[in-house]
Amino acid sequence: MVYFKSIAHYSPFALDTPYELSLTLIIYHLTFSTMSNIFASLRTYAGKWTEKAKRAFSAEEKNAVASASVVESNYGLSACFIMKSGGMTFIPMSNDSTLGVGESIDLEKAELVTLEKSGEADIQRVRA
Repeated sequence: MVYFKSIAHYSPFALDTPYELSLTLIIYHLTFSTMSNIFASLRTYAGKWTEKAKRAFSAEEKNAVASASVVESNYGLSACFIMKSGGMTFIPMSNDSTLGVGESIDLEKAELVTLEKSGEADIQRVRA
């Protein structure tokens, strides 16, 4: 009971009735109990993407591509695949790729890398 009186003592409101004291305590509890658990409901952005798997392009994938080159995109370099069936497909380049903008990608040597990170969906990158 001393704990509750000390909260009332620091309240900027005059607490003349038990009802006012109870209401102040409920507001105090809701405010501070929510604040103390805020991190439990928030997303964590720490951590790094790590390599989960890597593989060569399959024969079917190679046969579907007319040409592939490195292009500049909004978030860095991407592999641009011109498809034999028409259209273009883009996959971001991995950070350790050595090719620059405008260079051709040799699908015989390039790898498709899968990256993982806790709390995130896996992503694909091209390493060439």
